[in-house]
Order: sequence, then C-alpha cells, then structure tokens
Amino acid sequence: MQYKKDEVKEKIDFAALEVFAEKGYTGTKIADIAEKAGVSIGNIYRYYKSKEEIFYTNIPESFPEELKKLLKDKIVSSKHVNLQERETFDEFWLVNEEVITFMVKKRLQILIVLHKGKGTRYENTKEELVDFLLEEVKSSDLQQGGHFCYGKEGSLLLKILYENLIDMTLRIIENTRSIEETRQCLQWMNRYHLFGITKLFQ
Repeated sequence: MQYKKDEVKEKIDFAALEVFAEKGYTGTKIADIAEKAGVSIGNIYRYYKSKEEIFYTNIPESFPEELKKLLKDKIVSSKHVNLQERETFDEFWLVNEEVITFMVKKRLQILIVLHKGKGTRYENTKEELVDFLLEEVKSSDLQQGGHFCYGKEGSLLLKILYENLIDMTLRIIENTRSIEETRQCLQWMNRYHLFGITKLFQ
C-alpha cells in the first residue's frame, strides 16, 4: 500500500539526517542508515540509488540559500534599530520567533550543512555564512556613530566573533529540542554577543 511505502521512506529520510548529523557525510554508510531506520539495506535501494542521492534529496542545494535569506531578512528588518540605545536586545534577529522555529524544525539540516558538510557541496557553507554576516553587519546601522575601524585587525576580530557566534548557535540547536529551550539559550547568547558588539562601535 502507498501509505506504507511513504512511511518507510520517511523513516529512512529521518534516520539519514540523524546519522549524517552524528557522523558527517564521509563517515556515514548506507548500512548505518539502514540500522538506524530499522530497515534492510535492500529496502533503502528501493528508494535511493546512492548515499549521495539520499543526502541531497533531504538537504537540497536550496537549503543554505533559504537559511541565508531568512537571516538576511531579519537583519535588514533590524537595521534601523539603534542597538546602542536599547535596554534589551531580545527582539534582535537571532531571537525572532520565525528564526527560532526554523532552527528547531530544521536543526539536523543546519547541523549537517554548517558542521558536518565535509565531502559535500556544503563544505564551505559555514565560512560563506560568516562572510555574509560580516557584510551585513558592516552595512547596518549598528556602526553609526561608532569609531570601530574596519582595518586588518578589526576585520579579523569581527570574523572571529561571528565564527564563534555560529559555533555557539550550533551547540545550542544540537543540545536543545523544544522551541522554549532554544529561545532561552539564544536570548542569553544574544545578550552576551550584542553587548560586546555594541561596545565595539561606541
């Protein structure tokens, strides 16, 4: 029956994401996915021709762009907010409900693309996201009225800060499951990050 086939495929797909998130693409074997899904290796080959097909079916090339667009939209919407005059940063882009919901719903895909993508087309996505965030920050109103210098040292410092921001975000979504848990951790991280960033521009 069709619903039974769909159910088996869903089990395979979810198991694949879990294994890819744990072992990475290069460390994952079809047998690992089969064991996790509780199906035979032959059953997997009824739906997919290869590990590569499993991977890109579940994490299409549109996904990193979807993530970037979401973050860019939220950054743009906050550009006209003077963070240096705010008493709270909880409305900043990273704590936006849409972003949090996306991170919880797509946590495995995010972890794979940004942390376990070696050997795939996403191998450099984390570095690309850091560069993307840096350009958005440099063009935002956060720096208005500040004296931060975007020289060699300043650019290096910001790059390190945003690499750490992404690493912390990955640790949070890796170790939380509910929207409330994720929101709380992101709020704490957000206050820590933005307090330091705003001081740089004073």
